Amino acid sequence: MLTLLRTSRSWRNIVMVALLISLLALGFYGCKRRGKANLIFDEQWSVEQAENDCKSRLQDGLPPCSKQPATEIRNSELALSDAFRSDPECAGIALLTLNASTGTSYGSSDNTWWLFLELSRGLDDQKRWTVTQNHDPHQHYSLTGQSEPRQIAHESCRFIRGKIGAP
Repeated sequence: MLTLLRTSRSWRNIVMVALLISLLALGFYGCKRRGKANLIFDEQWSVEQAENDCKSRLQDGLPPCSKQPATEIRNSELALSDAFRSDPECAGIALLTLNASTGTSYGSSDNTWWLFLELSRGLDDQKRWTVTQNHDPHQHYSLTGQSEPRQIAHESCRFIRGKIGAP
């Protein structure tokens, strides 16, 4: 009887330790998504895309761009930066701007995300945008939308935090 009692206690201790380890592992994974992260705005890609979009509008039968595409993207970047700083969802996420020459290799980690902006045809105050975890705006796991800078900041940070998923 004493041996059975010791075995039962040992088994219960093993189960408790396994449960504790599992909970800790889940906690660390969750913290990884909530911890510090970098959102890199790829200015060069966004400006090039905007310039190409403006050039193709006449061919597509659309009205020409009303503003310089590079200026429009950079103004959106400033508004996005302001919105990013004031949104509580973005606390702990650093918004960085990348303006690198072609051929630069891009570093990546689990806590690095990329933001790409495009002009929105006919809606000057809104931009098409994509957030992804690598330097490919067409990656399978990304979030894409069309909105103004305040909403872009909010939705991007919620996506990075894992609060919303990609459609």
